[in-house]
Amino acid sequence: MTATRTSVRSVLTEAAARAPSAPGVYVFLGSQTELLYIGKARDLRRRLRDHARNGTRARVRDVRWIECNDEAEALCLEADLVVALAPPFNATMAGESYEFLSVRYGKGIATFRLTRERPTGRHAYGGFAQLGKGKVSWAAVRCKAGYSGLLRLVWNAYDRSPFPSRLHGDSPPVEHETPIDEGGLRLLHTFLSGRSSRLLPALQASVDSSPPFMQLGLRRDVEGAEQFYWLGPCRVRRLRLRHGLRSPVGEDDFRRALIADLHDAIGDFVLE
Repeated sequence: MTATRTSVRSVLTEAAARAPSAPGVYVFLGSQTELLYIGKARDLRRRLRDHARNGTRARVRDVRWIECNDEAEALCLEADLVVALAPPFNATMAGESYEFLSVRYGKGIATFRLTRERPTGRHAYGGFAQLGKGKVSWAAVRCKAGYSGLLRLVWNAYDRSPFPSRLHGDSPPVEHETPIDEGGLRLLHTFLSGRSSRLLPALQASVDSSPPFMQLGLRRDVEGAEQFYWLGPCRVRRLRLRHGLRSPVGEDDFRRALIADLHDAIGDFVLE
């Protein structure tokens, strides 16, 4: 046991010496290059030194990493990889569901519905790995809060009555109806498909004309909705275009695409 621990510490110490002092995602592999764990770091070198100092699972035999532009990018990449690949040492982060969003429209009313079943039609979006129940990662918390904020902003812009109880808080409703005109629906479509965030300035205009006591909370919702756009629709669109996937992206396609991306970034590995 002592020899094994020493071997693991040597692997981690050597990896820390090579790692950059930069944000990124790191991967622990076993003796057969089996994927064991995915983590994120503000500083890869420092984080791996911490692992070497504090000890870690005895099965680790190799460490690889992906540099990211900033910590937020590392947090998002880690969250998506954990959902897609479910490494055994990350099992508690995997959560419960992978969600799609459909919007039905008729007689000036849009019906938003989150569903695990892959929807069809022009107004079908996703899938969103971080929008499902049970997700607690940094990206998931912001996705869910941002999507909830988006629903409040649309309600504020087109209904103006007090928010219904289902819109309070950061946990989005499974189904929600709200008035919206055809121009707003077109902007909503480009937003949810990840093509443009032009919807937000239109919603901001309605915030500016809201009662003063509501404006602070609604401005936070604008910021949250923008985060949702970059973490959800925009990331899905980039993944879809990078791998030639049709929309909405199914869970199996999402998984295969993330496996391919990770192979390209760190080389060969196997899933248990």
